[in-house]
Amino acid sequence: MNKEETLKKVNESLDIINQKLPFANLVIDENEIQEINETWIVKCQNKQFLESGKIKDRLHAFPEPYLIVDKNGDKIYFCRNTDDSILLSDYQCFKENSYSELEWEEVNSKFYESLSSTRLNRKKVYPSNQSPVTKEEALKLVEQELEHEDYRDDHFRIIVSNIEDLGEVWFVGCSSEKILKTNKVQDMLMGGTSFLIDKESNKMYAIGAGHLDDILEDYLYYKYGWHSEMQWEPVNS
Repeated sequence: MNKEETLKKVNESLDIINQKLPFANLVIDENEIQEINETWIVKCQNKQFLESGKIKDRLHAFPEPYLIVDKNGDKIYFCRNTDDSILLSDYQCFKENSYSELEWEEVNSKFYESLSSTRLNRKKVYPSNQSPVTKEEALKLVEQELEHEDYRDDHFRIIVSNIEDLGEVWFVGCSSEKILKTNKVQDMLMGGTSFLIDKESNKMYAIGAGHLDDILEDYLYYKYGWHSEMQWEPVNS
């Protein structure tokens, strides 16, 4: 099966998936088509995500699915939300009936019948009728939270150190008042205390130390209903 035949077959499958799940809007990512040995690996994406690059658009579909086309068997297999570095080796294990870490689903009539919005386990995000939380409101929320006894310490007074606009959320960093004055390591607050405030829902989440880009992405995964590594519980009602 050549590339043209493969893409035609994949597009036929995507047409049926998109009919079953209109919000998925899956298309072939033209930059992610690989021919390896007797296999075609075709990565698919939500069309809006390919155009915008925004996480919330990607999450309207299956998270980064791959369609694997076996040249010899003329079969297509569907694999979701995976690390592409192990994709091919895991597929070989699956074909040989050995242990495979990933979930492989043959694309056939049974697969199409099983498709439903509940299968995706995706939370519906309702638009807020409120105005987005402003910078001043975000600061006030955090300052009120820092008044609670959980944030009081005999040696350190925790105050707001910085605030950043991250699109859908405000990031409010906090630190000990002492280190902001002395800049000495011994006055540093161990572990760190910071907050994300969702502009739409007005909910505030306490976060610890970590790479901010990773934390933000994990929060957006949580917000739009996909698997997240962190526990997200708002500190306000």
